[in-house]
Amino acid sequence: MIVHTPSTGRVHVRAGTRKLRHDAAESFIRTVLEQEPSQQPVDFQAYDIARFFNGFDLGLPEFDDASILRARVIRADISIGNLANRLSVSTSLDEDIGQLISDQPGLERIFRNALAMRFVEIAVQYRRAGVDGERTLDFTLTDRNTTSLLSLDDPFERVLGHRLLRHWGILRDGRAPTPRESTAVLPALLALWNLASDRINGAWLHERGVDVKTLLDLGFLVPSGWEGDDLIDEEDDFGEHVAKVVERPEGLELHSSDGQSSSAALPERYRVYRIRDGWVASHLREQLGKALDITAMENIRPDLIALGALEIDGRDVPLYLARRLEDERVRAAIDTELRARDKQGIGLVLQAGDVAGVCLAANVLARLADHILPEGAEFAVDLTSLTAAFRRNRSLAQGGAAVEFHKSGTGAGVLSVPGRGTIDIVGENRVTVIDRLVQAYPTPMKTEDMIAGFGGQSLSSIFGQPLWDKLKAGFMRSPKRGQWEIAV
Repeated sequence: MIVHTPSTGRVHVRAGTRKLRHDAAESFIRTVLEQEPSQQPVDFQAYDIARFFNGFDLGLPEFDDASILRARVIRADISIGNLANRLSVSTSLDEDIGQLISDQPGLERIFRNALAMRFVEIAVQYRRAGVDGERTLDFTLTDRNTTSLLSLDDPFERVLGHRLLRHWGILRDGRAPTPRESTAVLPALLALWNLASDRINGAWLHERGVDVKTLLDLGFLVPSGWEGDDLIDEEDDFGEHVAKVVERPEGLELHSSDGQSSSAALPERYRVYRIRDGWVASHLREQLGKALDITAMENIRPDLIALGALEIDGRDVPLYLARRLEDERVRAAIDTELRARDKQGIGLVLQAGDVAGVCLAANVLARLADHILPEGAEFAVDLTSLTAAFRRNRSLAQGGAAVEFHKSGTGAGVLSVPGRGTIDIVGENRVTVIDRLVQAYPTPMKTEDMIAGFGGQSLSSIFGQPLWDKLKAGFMRSPKRGQWEIAV
């Protein structure tokens, strides 16, 4: 279903998936309206029903095209004890739900201490200018950022409902960030983009000191309900338990169904937010384009963007933006893409995350957040520190001055070969094989000695064909049948 409201210029789409909604909206805007869609999401709105914790009074605004006679909340649902428990109070337009709640012994305290406001129904009695008779507009709102207003057939009532919600401070329309806000939120946006997830919980945001309100105001996050369950960390394993937040004099505690407990911060930690990944990515690209004076970007893959080039010491250094490098499969795929571009020379890969290391596929690796100029009037990248990081680590990206294998425990390591660059090795058996070969360098090693103790597996089965092909192409060679050595 596609709903277009001409007076506001907004297009709302209902479909089974977010991608289908996005595609349908873009097609409708281009073919029917003959316009280019906004870079901001078409449903760039957030409904905040938590404001009803402070009371249910709704002021009556004055509109030229409609007289608002009465407006009241006629139903309110809350969660009590734990998020799975719901308590609902409903009444009619003739009753004051706030007064009804306060008149019932103990009910007002229950509402005041509720974990979450989950559902609200509002009834509005109004008279439209130039139309005889009174009408009643009835609509609902949920904590999952949904409203029944979008299902109304009458476009006047859809618009009137949203005007009322703005007047009451329930509806927040997204707005473009100011230059200072762009700088302030960029580290958080990088972290969200690096997740490549469509959902995030309040605990993740709280622990990183993220300004949730600003991200909501700017439309990067949208409320999407609450967590109904939580994981309580036991000594030996993790078990899933229904959780509830209990108020104590010393603070809040999280209690599970089997009697375990742990300290809990504000209930907002258990909120779930949807990440508008398209808007996050679009804003990051726009800001990086301005800061680095980039005229064109290329999406190499979902987790790797070519940003053009940066001139350092008289040559153009290829510049990339990467994410999810902590995922072994994603990192391996990015490694493959970058090695296919090795003829462009040593590049500089800016990572959205904070994975350890200074090299990736014969390129210098740098954490973008470390090179953002702080306290600026607008977002800016410190090109001086970025250039210094490239100069400092480019020799390592080329493999350094000696054959080395830097191990991280027993299951990971980085092989450096002069003139060849570096390559990540993950997996205990793989690490063991490479370590044996490096220890033997410069003497060639027999294949049977390299794979001793691995049950007769071949080198290609130990490393997997993609990694084995990379090793043979640039880091290892066979001087004669049945032997291997480091290719220097």
